[in-house]
Amino acid sequence: MSAEEQSAVIETCVLYDILNWKTAESSYETMRQMLGNDMISFDDYQSIFVKKVQTNWDETINRINLRDFLMTNKFSMRTCILNDVINGVSIDRSYRKVLEIVGNIRISYPTFDFWYYWFYNGKRDLFYDISKHPRPTTFSQLPVDALNKILNYTELRDHICLEKVSRGLRSVISERTPLYESIEMICDDNWISVSFNDLNICYRNTSIVSTCLYEPLRGALRDIMVALRNPKLHLESLEISYHWEKDREMRWFAEQIKNEIKSLNHQLSVRKITLKVSNEAQVHAILPFLKAGILEEIDIYGIDIFWMQNFGTYNIIQMDQYNKAKLVRIMFSTGFFLFDRISDAVLCGFKFYCLTMDTLFSLRNIFSRSPTFKHCNIECVYLPLIEELAVELGLRLEPGNYLPVFYEYLIPDSTDVLIYEFWMDHIEIRRVSYMEML
Repeated sequence: MSAEEQSAVIETCVLYDILNWKTAESSYETMRQMLGNDMISFDDYQSIFVKKVQTNWDETINRINLRDFLMTNKFSMRTCILNDVINGVSIDRSYRKVLEIVGNIRISYPTFDFWYYWFYNGKRDLFYDISKHPRPTTFSQLPVDALNKILNYTELRDHICLEKVSRGLRSVISERTPLYESIEMICDDNWISVSFNDLNICYRNTSIVSTCLYEPLRGALRDIMVALRNPKLHLESLEISYHWEKDREMRWFAEQIKNEIKSLNHQLSVRKITLKVSNEAQVHAILPFLKAGILEEIDIYGIDIFWMQNFGTYNIIQMDQYNKAKLVRIMFSTGFFLFDRISDAVLCGFKFYCLTMDTLFSLRNIFSRSPTFKHCNIECVYLPLIEELAVELGLRLEPGNYLPVFYEYLIPDSTDVLIYEFWMDHIEIRRVSYMEML
């Protein structure tokens, strides 16, 4: 080992042990087992240790410096692994510790596994040429028939893990019918939750600010896109919820999701989409990439009611996906919604924060002009008082419990009638033939 290599190993060990809150004495004992008793005296080692503590007193700074050092010295990563082996750290915990520093793009698990057990079995050669070592047959190298027989006995969680192992395994799994029919993705300020059917995976950012802050987000992005890229995927439901404006990492994640979905060479087959967003641009980034006609239900929840008052900016209601859906529900929309674009709807639904009489009359005019309209359900947080409705519509209220209140509107130049059924928190509207009422 050259003097330069020895210096790099010592510095790596010091930085790694400082990060793990080791004392100089404990760190020196580890170093002695690495390099032997004669490589460096305790006084010299302690002097280096103290200087590094003084310049790396902040844990964030220490992580950054150690990561940069590992990136520029190919033997330093192995030094960290050997350090953990000497201190009895399990391979899984050791791998997670290293990934927290450098991210999972710098060392694959098979390579990490090799070095861990190389040192675990008593070897101390940090400079061994791994290419000379015979590679055992891996799971992904098994014949396709054998893989499929094994996959018949595996669960959804296993498939999700195996799809990330290699392209070969991902290709085999993508030829199979997916084991999930629903995907739900919920994003908050510091975590992302992804559910495949009933299997929930939480990707959480740690409270430690580090250069690998995006790693949980990348993990979530990778798992979601592996699922969505499967050409055989047909989802009964897809739910995407993100509603931040100021969080830099989450804005990055939303942008990546948009770009990845846009890059797919096929539209997604989804029967029902639920979008919980803070602005219509986020809806516009998803909706056009779902198969029109296959998509039957659209639920849009606007987290920010002030944004919803300006709904219509990107003309979502001009999309084929919107126009061919059987049921559309929009939460917290107001009278600003462009109602004249729903005239071709057969079934539709709305959720309003506050419903005005003007909006009710606008809906009545639209449904009157639409020969295809059959039924609409309107839910509302604040609905006009029944007494106010009675005055405006010329209804006569019976004393006592008069709910529901019915209102019939004979459509001009038609034999059809709009029947309104008013309740305290919702309105049912149906279009029927006048002859059906007789």
